[in-house]
Amino acid sequence: MKTILLATVCLLFAGQAMAERPRYNRATLEYVSVEPDGYSESFDGFGVSGEYRVAPEVLVSASYVTVSDEILGYDVDVSAFSIGGDYIIEVQHEVDVLVGAFLVRSEAEVSGSSDSDSDDTEIGIQAGVRKAIDQLPMQFEGGLTLVDGDISIGGSAACFFTDEVSAHLSIAFGDGESFGLGGSYWF
Repeated sequence: MKTILLATVCLLFAGQAMAERPRYNRATLEYVSVEPDGYSESFDGFGVSGEYRVAPEVLVSASYVTVSDEILGYDVDVSAFSIGGDYIIEVQHEVDVLVGAFLVRSEAEVSGSSDSDSDDTEIGIQAGVRKAIDQLPMQFEGGLTLVDGDISIGGSAACFFTDEVSAHLSIAFGDGESFGLGGSYWF
């Protein structure tokens, strides 16, 4: 249903902005909902991310996500910061393949329990495809991520209202599920 709503809104604004090549150089703010494996409740919060194309074939990115929930009367806060880079391979005019690596630092804190706090730093690798749609003001991305032996599959869509502003929808499945909905500023 959310995908249909996003596509409908994009069609209404089709004349406002058209994608020609996959876009980069953005800052995104989004609501995030994460449901880890083994939990029936979701952790909700916010995320901020950005990416910048430093050379024709090189993309650097960073993100920060913080989510929280109450479990058995304890407040649980989880945050993650990642920084990485991708190599961009132009396959067609509208399609790029991205291959890269990143470093992620995550922390979990449980209120009222000092021995339940934890943090971890891991290296991950990723590969994906980014496609611009000439007929619509949209861009799609999908790919695989490997972190600490866990593979996840994810995707995102950007619906451009202008050349600088888009709605952003993301989803990932793997060691749990995550969903994000927000907006991006492109520069």
